[in-house]
Amino acid sequence: MYNCVFFISIYQNALVLMTTFPALVAMKSTAPFGLVDAVAAVLTFGFIAYEAIADEQQWVFQTRKWAMIKAGQTLETLPAPYNKGFNTHGLWSRSRHPNYFAEQAIWASFYIFSIGAGVGIINWSIIGALLLVVLFQGSSALAEEISGGKYPEYENYCKQVSCFIPGKKYA
Repeated sequence: MYNCVFFISIYQNALVLMTTFPALVAMKSTAPFGLVDAVAAVLTFGFIAYEAIADEQQWVFQTRKWAMIKAGQTLETLPAPYNKGFNTHGLWSRSRHPNYFAEQAIWASFYIFSIGAGVGIINWSIIGALLLVVLFQGSSALAEEISGGKYPEYENYCKQVSCFIPGKKYA
């Protein structure tokens, strides 16, 4: 219970606040909107779109899979790729967690606004983005443990596909 209270009520709210620190830095700056800010904006919006696509692909996959299961089929009798139980198509063929990758990249890109504000490449406002990356490391490890326990082919998928950054693994 105390872990839940600490994690949900305190840590996550503090993390939300910390991810906005680059905006605070940018608002206090007198530097005009420039090329670095334009890059930050393009990257931020690009990763928002990337995350939306990943979430939509997962939603479509899981909705179809569960509709077939509710219709009486078992996981093993579903047509490919649904019989694996997990999504391996679209962005999910290049990253096991494209939505997690995009979320982390959104806030790393948002951090670039503080650089455009003229306070240096590394500055105090990076703390939110860094702590978010740490959070997603733990979240992905838990998700992988659950998926690995539920789906026999998941271990092979992990050997072939990168965890976050899109790309195939080459052994």
